[in-house]
Amino acid sequence: MLPEESMHHYEERKDVPIDELFRQFYVKRTGGAEPEQEVMQLFLSLLDDESTEHRKAGPS
Repeated sequence: MLPEESMHHYEERKDVPIDELFRQFYVKRTGGAEPEQEVMQLFLSLLDDESTEHRKAGPS
C-alpha cells in the first residue's frame, strides 16, 4: 500500500467506533463469521483494561 493510499484508508476509518473496526477485522479474518457476543465483550474488556493501565501510568 502506498503512503497516500494508507492515509486515505485511515481517513475513511478514523470515525468508525473501535468495536465496529474489531467486528470488521474478525469477519475478514474468519472468512465471514460474525464474532459472538462473548468475543465482543472480551475485546471491550481488554480494551478497557488497557485504557485503565494507561491512565494509571500517567503521561509519557
